[in-house]
Amino acid sequence: MFFHRTRGRDDRVATERSRLGLIILLSACTAVGPLSITMYIPSMPAIAVDLGATLSAVQGTLGLFLLGFGSAHLFFGPLSDRFGRRPTLLIGMALYGLAGFSCAQAADIGGLQVARFLQGVAACSGPLIARAVVRDRFEGVEAIRVFSFIGIAMALSPIFGPLMGGALQVWLGWRAGFYVLAGFGFLMLILCGVFLRESNVSPIERLSLRHLASTYGRLLRHRSYLSAVLVVGICFAGFLSLHNFSPFLLMDELGMRPDHFGLLIVFMASSLATGSFLVGRLAKRFSDRTLVIAGILLSLLGGFLLILWSGELTIIYIVAPIMVFLLGFGVIMPPAMGMALQFFPNTAGSASAMLGFIQMGLAGLLNVTTGSLYDGTAAPLGWIISGCAGMALLIAYVGDKKGVDAK
Repeated sequence: MFFHRTRGRDDRVATERSRLGLIILLSACTAVGPLSITMYIPSMPAIAVDLGATLSAVQGTLGLFLLGFGSAHLFFGPLSDRFGRRPTLLIGMALYGLAGFSCAQAADIGGLQVARFLQGVAACSGPLIARAVVRDRFEGVEAIRVFSFIGIAMALSPIFGPLMGGALQVWLGWRAGFYVLAGFGFLMLILCGVFLRESNVSPIERLSLRHLASTYGRLLRHRSYLSAVLVVGICFAGFLSLHNFSPFLLMDELGMRPDHFGLLIVFMASSLATGSFLVGRLAKRFSDRTLVIAGILLSLLGGFLLILWSGELTIIYIVAPIMVFLLGFGVIMPPAMGMALQFFPNTAGSASAMLGFIQMGLAGLLNVTTGSLYDGTAAPLGWIISGCAGMALLIAYVGDKKGVDAK
């Protein structure tokens, strides 16, 4: 009997280790997107000088990355539903590594813009497949806990991205960051090839344009799904606007060094990690919708503070409101993503794809249309993130309460 008890305990320990390993691997896949966005941000001014480009042209490389990232979701998601999560992810990581190398070799701003678009196309496979695998393997509160763990990884990525990017910029120049991203892509290709098992046990039997249109139409007609996805997309658009404006506010206006900017991002992103950690602890006590609305209110407060203090440009008057916004953002994302994906267990890849498409599409649209608003103060950024939080609050409040309250 003692032998059987010991074997049972060992099996449980092995299962927990396997589960933890899967979560860590999925978190690393999710980090591909944030790292690709944030690592080169400290190098933006240097890229403009080296390639003889305007600041708006360099900012456009972020918008093009988001455009590729968002649009590719519509293809990678159905492919993973038809052919499996694992092969789709392996192809994506291989292409990502090649695109990162192309970015590092760019000779002019046009070449960098094209390479960044292709890098965005490939990068979407990481977080998209990670979300689909979570939906395949976990349900309910357990899924929210896994998403909260992944949310912490999303918070750490913006920490290490600018920190590493700033150091690489100071010591090796802006191209080094893209070589590192390429290496990360090839590393993920190896790790996923060795350790990731297929989770799509019921692949769809056929894939056609008519089937895709039917699937996406069904997703967009589902009110609760669409409400949750719009909340994710609008809040993420506000989050990305921080990365578009903050390097110019802190480095150009206040004269901060790129490596010091990276250290400051570490401090600010700890607030996002705190929000993701808290929501994992609170998931059993409060409904998903309650947590989402609480997070949105925190983000709205951060935007208002940034507007209120915009008359005086100092580090504290920029950093403190951003940290309040990021705390709320960390609370919003795990339950909102869980709410969106809970309704479609048989087409989790397509549901994750539409979520990513809308998320990145809104972020790219905001990035392209608001870059010209920069005036050397924090006021435009404050209005942008306040507007995003306000729209998300309205959508969360008037959404289908019966659907989004489901645990």
